Amino acid sequence: MAVTDDQDIARLLNLLRSLPDDERRIGLLKRIAAEGGTLEPKWAPAEASGYYYWPAVDRDLRQLCDSDLAYLADRDYLDRRYFDRLTRCPACRSANLNIREVCVSCGSANLFAQPLLHHYRCGYVGAIATFAQDGEARVCPKCDGTLRHLGTDHEVVGDQFGCRQCFASFEEPKVEAVCMGCGARTDADKLAHDDIVAYAMTNLGHAAVRGGRLFDRDDEQMTEPDLPVYRRQVALSLLRDEVRRQTRYRIPFSALMFRTGGPATESTVIRQLREKLRDVDHIGRYADGIVIVLLPATPEAGGKVVLDRILGHLGNVGGTTMSFLDIDRVDAILADAAQRL
Repeated sequence: MAVTDDQDIARLLNLLRSLPDDERRIGLLKRIAAEGGTLEPKWAPAEASGYYYWPAVDRDLRQLCDSDLAYLADRDYLDRRYFDRLTRCPACRSANLNIREVCVSCGSANLFAQPLLHHYRCGYVGAIATFAQDGEARVCPKCDGTLRHLGTDHEVVGDQFGCRQCFASFEEPKVEAVCMGCGARTDADKLAHDDIVAYAMTNLGHAAVRGGRLFDRDDEQMTEPDLPVYRRQVALSLLRDEVRRQTRYRIPFSALMFRTGGPATESTVIRQLREKLRDVDHIGRYADGIVIVLLPATPEAGGKVVLDRILGHLGNVGGTTMSFLDIDRVDAILADAAQRL
């Protein structure tokens, strides 16, 4: 994005700052829609966070807008999508780290590496410096044999590391990070990590932009406007409740997932789907173009019967059944089912 565009966005966000919360959040949605419906983070080494979404915006306003993004994502107007993983200092949370190899004995980074040679004839393995030089050949310190041809009379089996500080030698150095902010030294396996997300407009977000408002009435907080579909967070909460009920009371349930097609066909498909279900069954959003159907008190065999009946009626709509036995596996099972559609 050009600097002038960043400055235009900064001016727009500054104008939004003075608006009531919901109007400001609708303004953010409109800005994201105008940018193609997605918002990706940009790396910012000078910032403590390591990244930002809004270039050329002062820190206080950026924090306010980031808070609004989280608000909109929690209410399904935006979808969080994995972007990258950021490594941080566990002491101060800075992302400015110097990752390096250090001595296993004294911790110095003043290391050198040399090849390890294996002499086929006598089996000796040692650092290349232990083999005396004889012209272009080397002499084995164990048997005084001459090593002339790599791959014929000897091989390189790896590297040996040495420390110029304490003169220790070792096969593998330790990896650590030095924080450029607070100076803390941390072993690589003890560093902190944050998953950084991008944001994408959902169907609900586009509907809010078209309507010019957030859907915050009590009934609108549960379902999507104009469709008998529970919002994503509500649907996932209902699903987890069914898993807990099944675990504790042995009350079975079935869960189906359907791909409903694009915006032009989704409304028709969902209304036809609703007609084939019982009043106690629930349809909830999983992702754009994908819904989950919960069938309470319905064993897996019954769920497969319902799935076959619905697919026979709706034709080209794809669907699958899911089985949940562990509350911690809900997200993984849903992701796997979505890939199979």
